[in-house]
Amino acid sequence: MFAWVFSFNFTEKWERLKKNYLLIFLLLLFALFILGMLQTENTAKGWKVVTVKISMILLPLVLGTSDLLEQKDKVKLLLKTFAYCTLAASVFLLLRAGWLYLQNGITDYFFYHNLVVFEMVPVHYFAMYSSFTFFILLDDLLISWNKRSPSFRFFSVLGLAILLGMQFLYSVRIQLLAFLAISSVFLMWQLHKRLGLSGALISLISFLLLFSAVVYTIPGSRKRIIETFEEWQYFRGIDNGKQTNHRVYLWKYGFEVIGENFWTGTGTGDADDILYEKTKHSEAKFWVTHHQYYTLAAKKYNYHNAFLQHFAALGFAGFTLLLLIFLLPAIYLIKNFQFIPFCFLLLTFISFLTESMLERQAGNLFFAFMYGLIFVSGYYKKEVKSAISSGQ
Repeated sequence: MFAWVFSFNFTEKWERLKKNYLLIFLLLLFALFILGMLQTENTAKGWKVVTVKISMILLPLVLGTSDLLEQKDKVKLLLKTFAYCTLAASVFLLLRAGWLYLQNGITDYFFYHNLVVFEMVPVHYFAMYSSFTFFILLDDLLISWNKRSPSFRFFSVLGLAILLGMQFLYSVRIQLLAFLAISSVFLMWQLHKRLGLSGALISLISFLLLFSAVVYTIPGSRKRIIETFEEWQYFRGIDNGKQTNHRVYLWKYGFEVIGENFWTGTGTGDADDILYEKTKHSEAKFWVTHHQYYTLAAKKYNYHNAFLQHFAALGFAGFTLLLLIFLLPAIYLIKNFQFIPFCFLLLTFISFLTESMLERQAGNLFFAFMYGLIFVSGYYKKEVKSAISSGQ
C-alpha cells in the first residue's frame, strides 16, 4: 500500500482504473455498501460491515492500478509464498493433533473444528486455503518437473500428500465437493489429449470411486456423510431426532427477505436482523444429542450464502455486481482456459454457496487479495498470452 501511494503517477493509475472493468465493479459494490447505510437502522452493524469490506477495494485497487506486478513471475512468487505458508500451517496443525493424541489418546483432535484451532480462521475457510494451495503446488510441480531435482520432487509430492490427506481430516463437505469438482476438471484437462476421451473418462471414474472410498473410510469425513444422509431423511419427513443443518431454513427465510426487499435491499446493517425476525417463526429442532436441541432463534445467523447475503442487504444491484465479478472472468476462461485462475474462481464460487464468506475477514482478505492478484491485475490474461506465444 505504501509503495502504491509513494510511487505517485496518479494520472497513470486513474487511466488504468478507467479501463479495468473488474475493479470498477468492486468499487461499485463497495459504494452500494456505503449507500446502504442511508436506510440502515442498525448503524453499528452497518459500519462494522463497511469496515470489513474496505480490503475489498484497497487490495484490488493497488494491484489493478499499479505496475508492481507487471511481470507475471512476481504473481507466481506471491501465489507460491501463500501456498508454502498454508502448507507450513497445515503441518503445524497435524503435528499439534498428533502431540495431543499422544498425550491422551483422543482421536477427535484430528478432525474438523478440533483440528483447525486458528481463532480468526474457521475450518471452512482454512480448508478453502488448503485446497487452493494443493492446486497451486500441483500445477507448479507438473510445469517444472523436468527442471527440478529428485529431492525437490520428493518433498513436493510429500507436501501434496499432506494437503490431500488434510482435506479428508477437515471434513468440510462443501470443500470436499469443490476439491472433487476441480480435481475432475484437472484430470480431464491433463489426460484427454494423452489417453483420449474414453481413457480420460475411465481414469476420472476410477478417481471418483477411490475418492469416495477414502471419504467413507476416514472416521471424520464418514461422520459428515452420515450426517448429510440423516439430514436428507429429515427433509423427506422422517423425524429421526438427528436434524443438524440449519442452512436450508436460513435460505428459505433468506428468499423471503429478498422477496420483500428485492430492488433496494434491507440496508447494509439490517439484513441479519430481519433474517433473525424470520427465524423466530421456525419450529425446526436442531439436535445436539437425543435429548438436547436448539432452535434457529437461539442465535443470530447470517445467510450462509454470499449471493443471498448481498441480495438481501443491497438488493438486485448488489447481487448482480457480485455475480458479474464471477461471470466476466469465467466467460474469458471458457475461451482461454488457464487452470489456476479457473481453480480460484470455481473454488470461491462453490464456497460462497454455503457460507457468507465475505462477512468475515478470513474470507474477505483471501478473496480480495487473490481476486486482485489473479484477475484485477490482468495476470490471467498475461498467462494466456504467455501460453500461446510459447506454443503450449
